[in-house]
Amino acid sequence: MIYQSKVEPTCTDDGYTIYVCKDCGQQHKDDYVPPLLADFVYTGTANQYTITGLINSNKTEYIIPNGVINIADNVFAGCYNLNNITLPSTLKAIGQSAFNTCTSLKSINIPEGVQAIRSNTFANCEFLEKITFNESLMQIDEKAFDQCKKLREVVLPKTVTKIGPDAFRNCYSISKLFIPKTVTSMGKYNGVNLTHFTKSEDGFTF
Repeated sequence: MIYQSKVEPTCTDDGYTIYVCKDCGQQHKDDYVPPLLADFVYTGTANQYTITGLINSNKTEYIIPNGVINIADNVFAGCYNLNNITLPSTLKAIGQSAFNTCTSLKSINIPEGVQAIRSNTFANCEFLEKITFNESLMQIDEKAFDQCKKLREVVLPKTVTKIGPDAFRNCYSISKLFIPKTVTSMGKYNGVNLTHFTKSEDGFTF
């Protein structure tokens, strides 16, 4: 009889299955699974990793594991095939133009812990329809969502205090934009029709 036990992969080490013969006690490892960061170029150690590049930029889906705290500038820029990405709960920063021109991306969830959407982070994601923000986001920088022409609804969390110029420029499909009253700085030419709005005790809905 053969017993088996699985060792799950980590960010940097393979996973595998250990097979043990009940009768003779011999064991061997097989069914190796690559490390969770196998798709990425990265720096850092001990669950403090920064993704700086991609091994294969043609994939349609990426899962970034817990332990990654930073996505550097331009990492996914021009990944035209990317339609699904999972960001980890440990993520704290997303660099400028990190997802610029990911034209197949339709939705994304920004995890709690990310405090800023940097310049051009999602610019030219022409088919991005939905983005979910979590509490702790404080600012959206210049042209962060420029040319996201399919984006339909934006509900900013009550932690946001700053929206940069042209943040939503040419986002023609936005039919609802909620800006919390915590926003104290908002750049010009955001590209959204702000002429009609409803005021509530939490903020403004355009």
